[in-house]
Amino acid sequence: MAYASKYYDPVKAHEYYMKHRKLKGRKSTAGLNDTGKEAAQFVKEKLKEEKKQAIETMKAEVNRMIDNTKSRIENLRAQKKARSERLKQEQEKINQFSASIRDMPPGPARDQKKRELKKMRETLKGKREANKAENEKMKSKVSQMRDNIKSLRTSFRNYKSEMKEYFDNKYIQELDKIKGDKNMQKI
Repeated sequence: MAYASKYYDPVKAHEYYMKHRKLKGRKSTAGLNDTGKEAAQFVKEKLKEEKKQAIETMKAEVNRMIDNTKSRIENLRAQKKARSERLKQEQEKINQFSASIRDMPPGPARDQKKRELKKMRETLKGKREANKAENEKMKSKVSQMRDNIKSLRTSFRNYKSEMKEYFDNKYIQELDKIKGDKNMQKI
């Protein structure tokens, strides 16, 4: 046996190798003279700069969109808080009005105020239900916005990998052109 250990499983090692193996491609500058190698290095640096610029541009755009979405989420939260605060203030007014009615002597004026109090409570109840419905809408909207942020990040990761592959292929094409030039080959 080539290797013996209680921690080593040759079947799992082979599976891991098969899963993670990856061919590098034709990136070798072997067969080029010094001028060819300099040209290949120059091309590689220029393509690296182009790739970096493309990724930075897209990153800035994605970050701008994410920041915009986050600010919209914060605005929705502020609106929710303001609505909730208004309802609390209305409830406080009703509580004060109710306390003032309790201090009134019995009679037609007190009965009139009680009817007004009942209408105010019904109105507030309707506003609370409307607020609850609005909060549910907002919740689904915020959830959708968060999903959009996740999809933006995922698409940016995909874009980065696509750019890497694109510029690697472009470098290989340029390297093939350099290798095809007789002046760049070793003699």
